[in-house]
Amino acid sequence: MDVTAKIGESNRVDLYSPLSPEECATRLEAAIDRDLSPLNPLFGYFGSRPIAGRVNGLSFRLRKRIGYRNHFQTFLTGTLRPCDTGTIIQGLFAMHGCVIAFTLFWFASAIVLSGVIFVTSLLGLLLASHPFGSNAWIGFVGLPLVLGFGYLLVHFCHDPTREEARFLITAIREILDARDRQHGTSRSSNR
Repeated sequence: MDVTAKIGESNRVDLYSPLSPEECATRLEAAIDRDLSPLNPLFGYFGSRPIAGRVNGLSFRLRKRIGYRNHFQTFLTGTLRPCDTGTIIQGLFAMHGCVIAFTLFWFASAIVLSGVIFVTSLLGLLLASHPFGSNAWIGFVGLPLVLGFGYLLVHFCHDPTREEARFLITAIREILDARDRQHGTSRSSNR
């Protein structure tokens, strides 16, 4: 089964390479531009290779180079594990952890603050005491607007990066002579 066919079903990758883990790390390091910090505003502008990231020992974090800032960009974070006949490459596609944490914080804050205003407006309407006067309607539309804005922001900023997973898998296959783990393992045992 082709791993690229499973991208929509899973955000995980599981490949096999006949190379040693050290050789895989060396090849990855040579094929990428090193990211100083993925949250640095200038991180996308320097370097010439199509992949940027870090390789630390037998672990890595990779992303497709883009010519603009997008904190919602997809990263592949993974490990290179030795096996009898080569290396098992396992990884997870996701946004950067800081972006996920901030997004969760933003949504939680928006829900709490907009929720308090919504409940206050509703109680004012039901009890006929309008704490916001003629602006009480803001309390009713604020929560859906804030949640809608948050959803659209994540949707439109993260959607353009969805094909990056396929790009990164294809690149890893070429750089590390990697293939689907079951196919690669059975083939290597027949040598």
